[in-house]
Amino acid sequence: MKIHLCTDYAIRVLRFLHENKGKSKVNGKNELYTATQISQTVGISYPIFLKIANSLLKRGLLKTEQGRHGGYKIGKPGHKISVYEVLVAMEGEMQLAHCLGEKDDPCTNTAGVSREHCKFHRVLYTLQHEVIIPVLSKVTISDLAHAGKDGEASDKELQELQNYYNRDLVAALFS
Repeated sequence: MKIHLCTDYAIRVLRFLHENKGKSKVNGKNELYTATQISQTVGISYPIFLKIANSLLKRGLLKTEQGRHGGYKIGKPGHKISVYEVLVAMEGEMQLAHCLGEKDDPCTNTAGVSREHCKFHRVLYTLQHEVIIPVLSKVTISDLAHAGKDGEASDKELQELQNYYNRDLVAALFS
């Protein structure tokens, strides 16, 4: 599994807007940033920012005000935007394998075996629904804004997530 680069950029955009809320001088509202300001500060091209902004706007994660003094702002508080929500906005619902899709999708691992009896399906299902989605749903833009240098966890919640991942991942996959 590989998260698309645009998803990474979307997280950076939201993190920037969260961290800098109240610091902008556009339109005197102290929360609007132009597309140019955001793209330059985050380090992405203007057209890529517009593509990302469109996806985030559709999900309410980003808001815009039109006009001469318009701009963009975060759509809701950073502590209410999960990394998983951004992932879904940018890439759609997570599906690690073909067999984790619609109920009618067959098991591709073993011919003639139902998904319910396929051990590989159970491992992937557990990984997706009991590990990855819950962890990404728990981490918020606000958490990322408060992370230390080089992505090190600096608060209790991020440390708990790291401990969960290290300690419980193997147990969750093979229980």
